Amino acid sequence: EEEGAYLAGVAAGMLTLDESVANINADKIIGVVGGDVDPVINAFIYAYENGAHSVDPEIEVQKVSLGGAWDDAARAKQATLQLYDQGADVVFQVAAGAGLGVLQAAAERELYAIGVDTNQNDIEPGHVPASDIKDVGKAIQDVYAAIADGSYTAGEVLVYGLESGGVDLVTEAQTPVLPEAIEARIDELRQQIVDGEVTVELYDGRDVWQ
Repeated sequence: EEEGAYLAGVAAGMLTLDESVANINADKIIGVVGGDVDPVINAFIYAYENGAHSVDPEIEVQKVSLGGAWDDAARAKQATLQLYDQGADVVFQVAAGAGLGVLQAAAERELYAIGVDTNQNDIEPGHVPASDIKDVGKAIQDVYAAIADGSYTAGEVLVYGLESGGVDLVTEAQTPVLPEAIEARIDELRQQIVDGEVTVELYDGRDVWQ
């Protein structure tokens, strides 16, 4: 989770500072809507915040939890509208199906939201600059392939990050949003993480909601 979410934080951080982009305000504020307070969502938020702060330590990350309402898109939309009212202009959705409400709010306010899990960049064209994808299918395919060829080891922990293609930040869209400079920085940083030149800090259990 951390490597993809870190890139999402960098993208959001650079976008909120770029007032050449339509409707980006002067405030250094971005947001995130999480489906619940749990270790997985906390890891996303931790890395997202770290990514944004690598761009500018003064960027404020406003956070809202849906309290387990994973399928309540209306609640997620309202939470996102509140974040926009507080000055955020980019909001990361980490809320599964409810997160569609985050994207809807972005379109309604003519602002921006970052998708999660799958490529959601064309759901609300022109308002989803990137999506933090997670290829769970690849992990499943690899395990079954290992069973088939006899190389499977029971109890082995498999780690899928940017290098293996298990996670990534995708920016391709029918209506691109990110300026070329931000796209280029994301590409550069992705390669630096894969090459080991940049290490993304893993979530350490701290309270990310303060």
